[in-house]
Amino acid sequence: MRDTGTPANLGSQAVASAASTPLDRLGALLLELYRLAVDCPTVQFQGRALTAVRQWIAFDSAMWFIGKPSTAGPVPHSVYLDRQPQEMMTEYEHVKQYDALSLAALDAHGTTVNASAADPRFVPHPDLFAYTRRFGLAHALTTMCADLVHLTSGISLFRASPDQPYSESDRQFAQALVPHLAETWSQCRLRAIADSAGSQPIPQVRALCDHVGVLHVAAPSFAATLRREWPDWQGPVIPEALQGDWLHKQHGHFAGKKIVATCTPFGALKLIRLRMITPLDSLTAREQEVARRFGGGADHKAVATALHVSPITVRNHLHSVYKKLGVSDKASLAHLLRDSEA
Repeated sequence: MRDTGTPANLGSQAVASAASTPLDRLGALLLELYRLAVDCPTVQFQGRALTAVRQWIAFDSAMWFIGKPSTAGPVPHSVYLDRQPQEMMTEYEHVKQYDALSLAALDAHGTTVNASAADPRFVPHPDLFAYTRRFGLAHALTTMCADLVHLTSGISLFRASPDQPYSESDRQFAQALVPHLAETWSQCRLRAIADSAGSQPIPQVRALCDHVGVLHVAAPSFAATLRREWPDWQGPVIPEALQGDWLHKQHGHFAGKKIVATCTPFGALKLIRLRMITPLDSLTAREQEVARRFGGGADHKAVATALHVSPITVRNHLHSVYKKLGVSDKASLAHLLRDSEA
């Protein structure tokens, strides 16, 4: 086992000399994690983040899951295993009812639980004991924390040797660290969403959800924006009005009293974009097109030519546009368009 007080190799971004205190170690590690959130591809982030953690607190394997709450504990929708086979999760289904550690971590939400197979507080069932021996789980630091949309993140760091227990300093270090691991992972995925969306004329907030509407990651203001339309919404499942057919369309569109929501595929997930209703949302698609061209400087004839309609049709559309938007001239229309796209 590596000495947990001395970094092995955190790269040029870390402090040059060995950190002398747990606070120094934590500070150096957090810098590395937030830099990874900016630069690291999403598919590599969890592995590289745990590799960075391993330089400061020794562990043999890890499990990182994200799930939604239930009466029986969080239901994982995403599980990342570090140096463990997938069989670990398959076999866990047969012993999870005996797992006092998970129950203790749930009861101590936000507090890291330091458990050992030899700890009298967690005397395991024989099947669970065999499970811990098979997968090298003699000691575990487990932390669970929740985010703004009530998703639960759980991270467990395991040591295989019965002779290498975690110290209280290790436990405190993990407790301070895990919320930052969860946040930097969210920031990494939000960056990927923003990069894929390109520039948008009207401010939007974004989130990713799965096919049943469970949010996997959401921008900080996503929950507050949803509550403009559904004040009692809590999460982590999107509101019922945004489930079903809307969620499974290639390009889902919802216009409520306060917000507009769109949904498009994003790999195996769904990308949800929210924005506030603007006056332009009262217009039909053709009226919006006429308004943007005319308000952008084109005259009636140019708009008609571009849209392959007659000038009188353009005038009729503009009459409807003026009435719906409460404006009376081209300058006022252009000003309203600029405000809507600010």
